[in-house]
Amino acid sequence: MNEKKGLGYVLKNIFFKPALAFDSFKVGSAIVFALVLIFSANIFNGIIQVDTVKELDLTEFELTDEMIEQYRDMGYSEEEIKEIEKTFDSQDFQDTMGVVGKFAGVFSFIGGVIAGIGVCIGWLIKGGIITLVFSFMGTKAKFGETMAIIGLAWIPFFIREILRGIMTLATGEAAGAASSMVNNLDIFVLWNVILLIIGFSVNLKISKKRTGAVVIGYWAFTMLFYFGIDQLGKLLVGAIGG
Repeated sequence: MNEKKGLGYVLKNIFFKPALAFDSFKVGSAIVFALVLIFSANIFNGIIQVDTVKELDLTEFELTDEMIEQYRDMGYSEEEIKEIEKTFDSQDFQDTMGVVGKFAGVFSFIGGVIAGIGVCIGWLIKGGIITLVFSFMGTKAKFGETMAIIGLAWIPFFIREILRGIMTLATGEAAGAASSMVNNLDIFVLWNVILLIIGFSVNLKISKKRTGAVVIGYWAFTMLFYFGIDQLGKLLVGAIGG
């Protein structure tokens, strides 16, 4: 039986020799490490958003031409749009936006924590599904080890979130939240997929073709799911506007 390696050994190899990193690791340490990555990345971005939001003067918030066009697309009449403009220009509205601005930083930080919780829920679901699939394939997949492998393979996403935060600091503008589909099509996703294929292959002692079929199959399923949600949202907006 292989000696369980510590996090230092895993991190040293995961970037250039991932097969060694996944060969024998401590499940508990890997899961705790992944939790630290997930929440630190999301809270970091939350703190960055706090600094960005503090620089905004929400008391000068006004209805833009783009927003007006959106109201028209949703079926609002010109008279209704004028009433909305009056509301935006009212002193009560400006005072309300001023209060919102004072607490926007807190909301951004809380949003980072909530985002981390959302990632963990997705992690649990993914771990459960993949463990079941590998079990049906006749392997001795264990939920804890599956969660640990998925957690370690989250390192690319941690780097992506940190880079986004740095970009926000550099530009002084809050980074817009990318859609779920966009988040599943960048280079970090490819890196994550490669790590998962290697990790499960090493851990379960099966070929990369078999683990690749499961990992890529799950990725394709999530892409179809997000595409369906996106299309459903467009249909609902169209129904409301029509």
